[in-house]
Amino acid sequence: MNEKWFGWAMRINLEWIVKYHNESRRLLSRQIDEIDEEIKTCSDEERQQELIYAKTIYSTTFDQMLRSNTFLMMYSYLEEFLYLVQKHFSKETNAEGKGSIKRFKSVFKESLGIDLEKDPDWQFISDCEKSRDCLLHANGRVDLSKNRAEIEKIVSRSHGLLKVDQQRIVLTGEFIKKVSIVLRNFIAKVESRRPA
Repeated sequence: MNEKWFGWAMRINLEWIVKYHNESRRLLSRQIDEIDEEIKTCSDEERQQELIYAKTIYSTTFDQMLRSNTFLMMYSYLEEFLYLVQKHFSKETNAEGKGSIKRFKSVFKESLGIDLEKDPDWQFISDCEKSRDCLLHANGRVDLSKNRAEIEKIVSRSHGLLKVDQQRIVLTGEFIKKVSIVLRNFIAKVESRRPA
């Protein structure tokens, strides 16, 4: 890929994920409104209870699933972004840290002059990695997570962006917004420090 278009392409890809999330939320909201309208006109008590249950599923379970899926897409996008940064701006192919995103820290420092050690965005992304692992490897169950204490610390220092409900990690809409902002910040950092 031509370096001139690198940031542009990465921003477009991120925007498609955000658009998917927003459109899905719009459709969920529309479905909830339709259920509300049917509840208002429904005279059958059994059907009304079914509709109330369906509304609860749409407004809680489906909404949470959408946030989790959006986050997982954003995190996959981040991994691809970090890989492409390494591929385009570094000759380094060191697999230090194997599957962890930490393997890319040296690329930022050595090839782009960005020290991520104390970068708050990088700290947030590191927490995202652990949250992602909990979602994927323990189905979001904090109590079954390999790093339970660490997940609990991440949730407590998230200032309400993450929560735990019935032993499951819950991602808020504000968390999704923050992930999007942090990813945009990383694109801007790379664009501003790109080697000539």
